[in-house]
Amino acid sequence: MNFALKLPHDYELFYTHVCELSPPRGKGKPRPIRESRPNFGFVEERLAKRLGGTPDDHTQLALQVWATLHGTTMLLLTKSLPEGHEEELRIACRAAVKTMIDAAAQAKRESSAVGHG
Repeated sequence: MNFALKLPHDYELFYTHVCELSPPRGKGKPRPIRESRPNFGFVEERLAKRLGGTPDDHTQLALQVWATLHGTTMLLLTKSLPEGHEEELRIACRAAVKTMIDAAAQAKRESSAVGHG
């Protein structure tokens, strides 16, 4: 988010032309997002390290985190909220991401407990 706010034109350029950076889709199942977005793969890897499992196990959670961060970033870049609420929005974004990760960790613990009970 800080990168986008410091270099908003670079961020906008990247997302405007993201289709050109994506590998072409063949027939059948789409390619993993991490193949065209190494930063997405990094998030999946960090989630796997924290929560266990493989990066593939955390694609949905990584998408949730990405959508939350991107949405927050766009609200800040476009100044779409009343002036003076920027820090409040950042705090809300961090809390939302923490809640998502904590919920995934809790679900993993519950699933492990059922499997061993």
